[in-house]
Order: sequence, then C-alpha cells, then structure tokens
Amino acid sequence: MGPTGVAGETCHRRPWIDLNAALRHAEPTRPPSTSPTSALFSMAGPHPVAPLSPRQGAPSRALPSPRQPPGRRPCSRCPMSPLARIMTTTGLLAPRAAATTTALGTRLPCSSTPALDALIQATGNSYELDFNGAPDRASQRAAERTKFLIWQTPVYVLLWPFRILLAVFGTFFTHRSPTEEDVFRFICNSSVIMLVRKGDHDGEYVIGVDHCRVQMVRRGTTQAFRSFRGRFTLPTAVDPRTGYVDVSAATMLDFTVNDARTTNPAVMLAALHTYVVISMHTKLHMVGNTVMRKIEEEKIEALFPSLEMSRGVHDMVLNSDFSPVPKSGWFVALNPVTRSSLLAETLNWADFTHAGVFVLKDLVPFAHYLWVAFNSTVKHTRPLRLDAFHAQHLFLHSVMHATDHYLVHQITKHLRVPIYVTDESTRNWSDLAWSACFRYNFDAPTLNPFRSNLMRDFPRDSVYGKIYADIRKVNQEWADIATASIMY
Repeated sequence: MGPTGVAGETCHRRPWIDLNAALRHAEPTRPPSTSPTSALFSMAGPHPVAPLSPRQGAPSRALPSPRQPPGRRPCSRCPMSPLARIMTTTGLLAPRAAATTTALGTRLPCSSTPALDALIQATGNSYELDFNGAPDRASQRAAERTKFLIWQTPVYVLLWPFRILLAVFGTFFTHRSPTEEDVFRFICNSSVIMLVRKGDHDGEYVIGVDHCRVQMVRRGTTQAFRSFRGRFTLPTAVDPRTGYVDVSAATMLDFTVNDARTTNPAVMLAALHTYVVISMHTKLHMVGNTVMRKIEEEKIEALFPSLEMSRGVHDMVLNSDFSPVPKSGWFVALNPVTRSSLLAETLNWADFTHAGVFVLKDLVPFAHYLWVAFNSTVKHTRPLRLDAFHAQHLFLHSVMHATDHYLVHQITKHLRVPIYVTDESTRNWSDLAWSACFRYNFDAPTLNPFRSNLMRDFPRDSVYGKIYADIRKVNQEWADIATASIMY
C-alpha cells in the first residue's frame, strides 16, 4: 500500500492524521477532581487521552499507536489514520477491500479526511463483523445470526404490528407537540447528556456538535444534518426534596440546527433525538466490541455474559433487511438516514466526549446514576484484570446502552417528533407517523423474557450482581432494565 514509515523513508502521499493530537485538541476542559476515575471519564473518542500530570497539570507523553509493527514506526508525515485505528482497535467493522490487512491490523491508504469519508461511503456495503480472528469465520457468524433469529427475532415480529398500530394511532389522536421542558428532559436523560459542557457564565451550559455527517433522503432529495448547538441555564439552587436541580425550570437561551436559529421545541428535539440514535447510540454499539475482544483474548470467564447476543445484533443491523438502516426495502421509509452516512458518523469521534456526566453528576439524577454505574463497573471488574479503559467500555456496552434505549423511548413515545430536522417536518403528518413507527420499534427495549441477560437476574456475588446492587441504590427503575450486554 505504499511506504510504511521506517526510519529514513520519504512519504510521497498526503500525511496521515495523528489521532493522539486530534484527541488532545478535541478534549474538553475538565474541572479538577480528586476521583481517580474522573480524568478517564471525560475522555474524547475511543482511545484514552493522556491524563493530566498531578504536579504539572499538563498532558503526559502520547499513548503508543496500537498494533504498531515491532521495530518500525510511522514516519512523521504518516501516522496511522484515526479511521484505521478506530477500526482495528474496536473491531466493529473490518473492510473486505480498499485496504491492506496485515497480521498487525488494517491500514487504509494515506488520504485526507474527506477522502476517508468517501471511502466509507463507497464501501459502505462491503463491511462485515469482526469475529476476532475466528478460524471458521463463516461458521461463527452463522451461529451468532442463528442465535439472534431464535431468541430475539420472534419478539420483534410479535411486537411489530402492535407497535405500528400504537405509533400511528398515537400520532393522529393522542400524541402532543413537544415543549421546551421535553427538550430538557431529553438532554438530561439520554446519552446526549455526555456532550454537555459548562458555558461562559455561572449556571450556563452548552451542548452541541459541529462535525455531524448524517445524510437523510427525503422524497428524492438529500437532507444534510451537519450541526446543532444549544445554550441553556439550569437553576442554581438544589431542590431540597430531591437533592438535584429542577430540570423543568431550565431556560433555553438559544438553539441552532445547521447554523439556523430555531425556537421550535419540536425541531430541537428532532435534532437531539436523531443525533442520539444515529451517532451517540451507534458509538455505544461500536465500543462494545472493544471490551468483547478483551474478554475473549484474556479469557475472563466471569464476564462472558457480556458476549451474549451482541454480535448477532450487529450482524442484523449491518447485514439484514430487518434493520433500522436496511440496504433496501420498505423499512427504509422508517429511518431515512442513509447507511453510508450512518457508518461514517459511527466512525466520527470529532465531537464525542463524556464531560457532561462529570459536569452534571451532582445536579442531575441521570448523570449521577451514570457516574455511580461507571465507578461500580471499574471497581468490581478490577479484580478480574480488566483495566479501567475497558471497564469504561463495558459500562457503555451494558448499563449505558440499555438505559439509553429505555429513557429515550419513555421521553418521546407520547410526542410528535420527526426524524428530519426542519420546521416543515414538524407539521407533516406523514413524517411524524414514520418517525413514531421507527421510535416504537427500535427505540423501545426489545427483550426475550426467556433470555433477557438482565443484571438483576445474576447472583448477588457475581460481577453483574454487585454492579446491579450499587446502581439499584440510586434508581431501581433504571437498574432493573440494565443488561450485561447489548441484547437489542
């Protein structure tokens, strides 16, 4: 594929992008904390940013590049691309073509970021799941798909007509338009809470992304969803009855979608919901493969329940027509987001951060719940030789994923919220009905009661039983739906 960058080589192509530098540049400012996990929890992207030195307050040396050939190093002009690192480290997507695969990982040709995006779009149909180098890849993939077809598919099929009926009936008769209070409930009770950062003034907060790559096909035209940004205030006084601030008393100062200002709560919620479903939540699926690889490679039997069903789910999402993002067919109408842009956005970590959980953990119940769940996961997996970095991914793979599904559905199930992010879509009954059908079928948790993998069902002395006991003390409703793996 061209020069690999040993000492003395000269690269004639465009330079690779340094992921460590990119992550340090994208890392949000972190408030000081005495917690040993606080620095880890505000990481940006799938690789940990070097923590601040307690003495100097400056980043320590850059992390070594993963899967780097022994005795060889990238030339200064050609470090491994962020896309290649993410793909080889997480193992969610393994390209069949347009890349050079070695025993040490997958590398893509030197290219600029737009060219990498174009490569994803051009090969969006040629990706498959990575089964961690299994000798019989086809056999294992077939086994995972069969398991999903036996245990999960019947539940989706049985619930499908009832969910469609409820969604359509609700859209026309019982659902209501969102209010600003619903927008704040969504921000403070879904994975998008991780994007919240402190603003320039006391009590002021900012949430937003600037590098979204989502494309939606709408009646023959393509709608780009590039960015959104909101600036809001939360009450400064804590409610003595709950110990947290009253989110319903928050005030939205301004909100923009694709750089256009809006005061319509339905457009705000549409932008937030679409971004959660297509970007934040897909990243939870992606990082789950990192910890699954670790569990398999280290043979951590106590964590084998976290391997349950997840690869079958991913195989269904990427390779089945019964998917939120099918290759073709009638289901395309439910979710207008293109497969190519979903893959591109899943690999796009430019705006990703955990900072919001740290910023709001003493103010918002859900942020506190996530903070306790994360620390509990780190604490109880440490004796199993799982480092904090992979424990973070186990937390996202289990507690965060299940709770995100549950709360996103609970907040939006009675609202008229489109997937398209325009004022017109908030008044278009067809768009609202399609969106409701999608949300009722794919936002809502879908578990087989005979194989649920819920943490509450594990023995108390198991890792999952201990984590469940910790998070149950914070909120039993949320703890009861936490699963040990990605089951849907």
